[in-house]
Amino acid sequence: MKDSSEFDNDTVDGAEPDVPEPPAPAEPGTVPLESPESAVGRLEQELGASQDRYLRLAAEFDNFRKRVARERIELTDRAQAAFVMRLLDVLDDLDRLVVQDKDSTGHEVLHEPSPACVTKAIDWRSCLCD
Repeated sequence: MKDSSEFDNDTVDGAEPDVPEPPAPAEPGTVPLESPESAVGRLEQELGASQDRYLRLAAEFDNFRKRVARERIELTDRAQAAFVMRLLDVLDDLDRLVVQDKDSTGHEVLHEPSPACVTKAIDWRSCLCD
């Protein structure tokens, strides 16, 4: 005959009980396993987040590339404008020298550069070389 502790775990017919056994306690340092459905759902979410980050990064790089190209064009335009302004200043002085009354000034004045024009041209050239 069985004692009372043996009857507690058995069914009347001796068949296995329908209650599932509780999961074994996880060993320290191990991760409990997740169900395949939850793993697929989690991985799909991670994939979606990764794709979103990739698209945002690609868009950000594209914007950076366009901004750099636009800034390069603006810098070139500003450099050309500065160049033309300095050149126009020297050309205006030369034009004033040429437009002078030719009867009151000798031809040697027209063939010799004005000291102001030379100084401006030298200053202008030194700015370009820096």
